[in-house]
Amino acid sequence: MNMKNPLLTLLGVFLIPTMLPAANVLVTWSGGGSGSYSWASDANWSSSAPSWHYPDNDANDIYFAQINDSNGARVVDTGAAITIRGFSFVQSSATGSMLLNLGGNFTATGSATSGIPETGFVNSTGDASRMVIDLHGYDLNVDLPEARINLTAASNYTVRSTSDAGGTYRVARISTSATNVHIENNVSLKITGGGQHAFAASVEWSAGSTLLYAPTSANGLGSGGTIDLGNIIIGDAASTQATAAVLRNNNFRVRGDFTVASHVGGAVSSFTMDSVNRNIYVGGNFTDTGTSGDYGGGTIHFNGGAGSERLVEIARAGLSTHFRVGETAAGNIRLARDLATTGGFTVLQGSRVNVDGHQLKAGNMVVESGASLKLTFGAESGSFVSTGNLSLNSFALELEYDGSEWVDGSNLTLFTYQGTFAGVPALASVSGTGFSYGALVHDDVNKLVYLSNVHVVPEPGAVALWGAAATGAVLLRRRLW
Repeated sequence: MNMKNPLLTLLGVFLIPTMLPAANVLVTWSGGGSGSYSWASDANWSSSAPSWHYPDNDANDIYFAQINDSNGARVVDTGAAITIRGFSFVQSSATGSMLLNLGGNFTATGSATSGIPETGFVNSTGDASRMVIDLHGYDLNVDLPEARINLTAASNYTVRSTSDAGGTYRVARISTSATNVHIENNVSLKITGGGQHAFAASVEWSAGSTLLYAPTSANGLGSGGTIDLGNIIIGDAASTQATAAVLRNNNFRVRGDFTVASHVGGAVSSFTMDSVNRNIYVGGNFTDTGTSGDYGGGTIHFNGGAGSERLVEIARAGLSTHFRVGETAAGNIRLARDLATTGGFTVLQGSRVNVDGHQLKAGNMVVESGASLKLTFGAESGSFVSTGNLSLNSFALELEYDGSEWVDGSNLTLFTYQGTFAGVPALASVSGTGFSYGALVHDDVNKLVYLSNVHVVPEPGAVALWGAAATGAVLLRRRLW
């Protein structure tokens, strides 16, 4: 027979054997509505059960904390790590606000017991600045089953971090029924749940925020409209489990970096664009070290501006994706390795592509007038290879000699193509030092565009360059097809 402790009975807590599930206990805020308060003070809560607010033992996660409306500016400091069953933070007064400052990781473990409110932020003022969680470099873990999340009312709140360490807001999902959710700079929103994740209109992302998309089962992200992210990471690099994401929005915009995670143990996550999503816009670096798997037939646009170079590292073979540098804003990219696709590749006017010493291979290739190209030449030179048609007019060219073997006076192939040629190729400008050349030549018989008679000029005191007379062989090694 279970015995009841009279004091705990008054508080609504019953002693039960440890082998049975612990009951939920609703604890409500009794502290003030304006000013700064400590979560750790029993005087601020309806229950004074010993240290219920800290995870000293597993029993502490039976508590559900509810902080109701404030007419003034209320600040609650947790002071340390918190593990509880769930929470409900409520703000309905347009003259008040709620700020929760984390002093450690804050974790809600969830519950299926009835009679306890669903976990979430309930702000009916419509002003996200009146419900703020400051991570201070810690994590807010609320990846609960959907049945325990207040999806309808979980709107109008802000997650920020005033610490350079940032912090992670971890959830199973965010629904389209939630609106006006702000994820500020330095904050990562980590999604772990499976199924369709559609929040095109629900979340406003600061440029320095990150979506860490790491579902543990089949998933899709977006369902129409435009998603406008800061940064995105597909997959959790700290996990051995890779994520296979399906990106579903027609306009999927990433102002910062787009990263496909490499995982512990060597696995690499992946993504595809379905029949709805045909456009991904990337303003920062693009990194994907996976070696196989197609993104789909949509288009990836690099449009981070004409300023500093954005690094593009795509290792996958078998791509049919189209790429455009520019679109809505200029692009400026540099390849970190060879890039190959059967889709098209277009460099728009005012945009720039630096292949460095790598090969850029695509189906149809277009270089608009006013575009800029850069490559490094030497024993292994950069090149543009079209397995389809090539359209080329006036472009700016930057060259950099890497100091390796070069047959002095030989031709430097810039483009090869297999289909038809359109345009009148011309050099708007040529920049770089340590070389000279004869002319830009279009050879439609051999389907080449090259610089003729390229000579390198050694730096004072440099070792003499390799030449045909010294080697008896042509030393320019190129991959043309």
